[in-house]
Amino acid sequence: MTFTAERFQRRVWVKALKQAVVQYRKPYTARHTFAAWALAIRTDQNRLVNLMGHASKQMIYEVYGRYVEGLEQDRLRILSYFGRDFKKGR
Repeated sequence: MTFTAERFQRRVWVKALKQAVVQYRKPYTARHTFAAWALAIRTDQNRLVNLMGHASKQMIYEVYGRYVEGLEQDRLRILSYFGRDFKKGR
């Protein structure tokens, strides 16, 4: 069976959201959340560029920077969720 985005969304993503009792969102939304959380905990910008597959730090801030607003108060909880090793790149 060939992997496709549609098959993943139907067979894995939707089931996982239901099991977690989370309202449906497109999988791409998780990418925005990841990037915003990584920016909020001040992950090394070069590392984030590599993880996200973008060409520059500017691109990261232009695309995901607007999602960081309001996350400042949650910084410690996000850091706890990701773990300090994530931030350090280990």
